[in-house]
Amino acid sequence: MNGFLLIDKPAGMTSMDVIRRLRKSLDTRKIGHTGTLDPAATGLLPVTVGACTKLAKFISLEPKVYTFDVVFGALTETADDEGEVVATGSSDVSSEAIEAVLPPFLGEIEQRPPRYSAIKVDGKRAYDLARQGVDFELPVRRIQIDALELLTVADGVAQMRVTCGTGTYVRALAVDIAAMLGTVAHARRIRRERVGPWTLADACSLERAAPADLRAPLEMVASLTRVELDTTEVEAIQHGKSLARDVPDGFVALVHDERLVAVADASDGQLQPRRVLVP
Repeated sequence: MNGFLLIDKPAGMTSMDVIRRLRKSLDTRKIGHTGTLDPAATGLLPVTVGACTKLAKFISLEPKVYTFDVVFGALTETADDEGEVVATGSSDVSSEAIEAVLPPFLGEIEQRPPRYSAIKVDGKRAYDLARQGVDFELPVRRIQIDALELLTVADGVAQMRVTCGTGTYVRALAVDIAAMLGTVAHARRIRRERVGPWTLADACSLERAAPADLRAPLEMVASLTRVELDTTEVEAIQHGKSLARDVPDGFVALVHDERLVAVADASDGQLQPRRVLVP
């Protein structure tokens, strides 16, 4: 059983909770997700199964779209509505004021992840250290934000939509937007609407997920340049050998008979296999 699933993750579950549930319903141990969603967050969670777990990074690098609420006037320890309030400020914000501070968030920017996150610090999860009261600060990261749209504003709550690259924390974005306005805020109702070419319309519920919902491995790497192989070349790739092909540098999908054989790294006219699916 090889392929991937698109799950609409419900609130109140960690991404690993989803994996544990699917291990039972699909009767397989070889399964993993491609990018953590906070327990309070909902939405699209791609899950890889079987040999496709080798390809998880290629989905995790796809751009993502989230909708979320910025609740002005209260900062929580977790930067969402799950934590205790640690600071208060003004909730009197206008759409004009919010729109005015959004341009600096576009493009490649620096962001400091929340202390309550799954990032590891000296081998331990940051959220575990935060719960233990350990004093630490996560370093800033470079992230990419392609679009940031204000949808509505009412009663101190702004609904927004963001298109961003991997590693972006929506909770941190809500906090940083508020700081630009001279106040505090936390995020609420975070929902992932899209990952790469897939939307929530493509997803199935966790309760109804079944082997019949598995998508083909080749669909996972649809954004990569496709290179067709003959049977002799497939055998060479299976043995870890490189192939000479004149294709643009970067990752490419190696295909034979409409099956994904491997993902290779193309460089200087050579294809070096990095993830081989066909045994």
